[in-house]
Amino acid sequence: MKSKVRERKKGRHRTGLAILIAILAFSVSVLFIHLMLNQLSTNPVNPTSERKAAIVDHLSLTIPNQTFVDTATSILQQAGYSVDYYQGEKVTVDLYRNLPTYGYGIVILRVYSGANPERKAVGFFSAEPYSSTKYIYEQLDGQLVKIYYNVRSSGGSQEYFGINKGFIE
Repeated sequence: MKSKVRERKKGRHRTGLAILIAILAFSVSVLFIHLMLNQLSTNPVNPTSERKAAIVDHLSLTIPNQTFVDTATSILQQAGYSVDYYQGEKVTVDLYRNLPTYGYGIVILRVYSGANPERKAVGFFSAEPYSSTKYIYEQLDGQLVKIYYNVRSSGGSQEYFGINKGFIE
């Protein structure tokens, strides 16, 4: 009889000890997570990284809007961003291609879009006149399309490279 009582007491002690260890492990884990989150919020992983934004303004060629540029730049700078401005002729296929490598957190596109009815495609305008011998792979793959800018004064149209969704993807 005494041995059964002792076994029950040992079992209760073991169960109590296991619960105490589990509570202690849980508390230490919560404390560790709290300290790590607090450390990350007060010391960012890369405190020297610059917040960068870009304004891509193809419309500056035909519809300049300095008020928009100044206002957008001011708002972004007040939010802690440095701002790069790409206007008119600088809006090339290569600019679109390289934008992801510049580390921008925000990119504002103030650009025309146009259609290519033959390919049933729409694209952002670049400032590069279309050429069938340039960017051949991207054209064959449908990443770049020929898009048309209608010139109101002459009634004709000009052809440019258009940045299609496949190029961005």
